[in-house]
Amino acid sequence: LRANQIAATRTPNSMRLARDLYRQSLEEDPAYAPAWAQLGRVYRFIDKFGEDVHDNLKRADEAFNRAFLLNPDLAIAHNLYTPVECDQGCGQKAMLRLLERASFRRNDPDLFAGLVQACRYCDELEASIAAHQRGCHLDPHLLTSAAHTYFLLGDYAKSLDCYGNKAGYYLDCAALVALGDDKTALARLREREHSGGATGTVQAIMRSLRAYLEGDFEECLKAIEIGETLTRRDPETLYYIARHLARVNQPERAVTILSRVLDGGFLCATAIARDPWFASLHSSVHYVELMREAERKRSEVHAMFLAAGGERLLSVA
Repeated sequence: LRANQIAATRTPNSMRLARDLYRQSLEEDPAYAPAWAQLGRVYRFIDKFGEDVHDNLKRADEAFNRAFLLNPDLAIAHNLYTPVECDQGCGQKAMLRLLERASFRRNDPDLFAGLVQACRYCDELEASIAAHQRGCHLDPHLLTSAAHTYFLLGDYAKSLDCYGNKAGYYLDCAALVALGDDKTALARLREREHSGGATGTVQAIMRSLRAYLEGDFEECLKAIEIGETLTRRDPETLYYIARHLARVNQPERAVTILSRVLDGGFLCATAIARDPWFASLHSSVHYVELMREAERKRSEVHAMFLAAGGERLLSVA
C-alpha cells in the first residue's frame, strides 16, 4: 500500500522507491499476485522514463508472468500489462485479450482502463474514449491514458482536463500550444527542464517543443535527433517526434519516422489526417503511400475489433 501511494507520483525517483517496497512485499509473500503486477508496472516505467535501462523491460515481463501464473484473472495485471505489450508492437493482441475478458467481466474498471490504450494503438479512437467513460463510470477515481486519445482526436481542451495535475511532462504543454497558449506551455517546459524531473526520450521531446516555441529550430532538431536515438521502443513517443519534424518543415524525415511508428504497432491514420501540424507532409512524395499503408493496417485491425464484439461491448457506432 505504501508503494502504491508513492507510485501515484509518476517520476523515476518515486518509481524506484516503489520498486523497492514492492520487492519487500514479495519477500513477505512471494505468492501475492497484485504486488508482482505492480512491480512489473514500475519496471516498465523505469525502462521508459528513467536513465537506468538495464534489463528493466525483461524484468517487467517476468513480473507480469508471475502475476498471471498466480492469478490469470487478475484485472489489474491485465490493465498494467497493456503498456508493455503496446511498447513491443502488440497493441492488437492487447486489445483482443482485453475485449475477450471484458465481455464476461463488464463491471471491472481495470479492463476498460487497459482498453483505452489498446484501442488507441489500434486507431479505434472512439472506442478508446468509450472505454474511458465506461471505466470511470464504474470507478470515478480510475486513471486512464484518455488524455492521449483526446489529443489524437483534436479535442485539446478535454486532453488537458484528463491530464489533470499529475506529474507534468509533455502532453499538457503540447495541448496548450494547440489551443494557442504558447506562453503557459513555454513557462511549464522551462520550469520542468530546470527541475530535471524528466529524463531520456521524454526530456528530449520536451526540450524540442521548448526550442520550437523559442524559435530556435536548430536546437529543436538537435533535441529530436537525441529523442530518435534514445527511443528503443514506444511508437507513441515516436509519433510525437514525427509531429515536431512535420511542424518545422521536415516532411520526408517525418514520414520516415511515421513508417517506424506504424511498424511499431501504433496505427495513427486518423490523427495524421486530422492534425494541422502534419500539413507539411502533403508535399512529401511518400505521403500517399504512408497513408495507404496506415489505412490498410487499420482496416485489418478494425475487422478484428468487430469480430471480437468490440463495437457491441463499448457501444460504438
